[in-house]
Amino acid sequence: MIGEDSEALAYARRAAGQTTMHATAPRALVTALVATGKVDEARQVMQSIVRATPAATVGYVRKMMPFRDPSFQEKYLGALRTAGLPE
Repeated sequence: MIGEDSEALAYARRAAGQTTMHATAPRALVTALVATGKVDEARQVMQSIVRATPAATVGYVRKMMPFRDPSFQEKYLGALRTAGLPE
């Protein structure tokens, strides 16, 4: 959220590798990948998310996300869209 995208990517990779129960860590990974220009890898991760939770949509994530900062919300949702999460 503070703009340290490369550092966020390192943490998101670690978190995504530790959990399979929730899509939160993989979505954070997607966001960090898009922010650091790794869009193809972000799309691959998003494909895994959609396979695991086919009902996942941008609308659902918007309702459930805890972020209150509007600019970060748009960055987050924009990254998910870029990676292929359906509306």
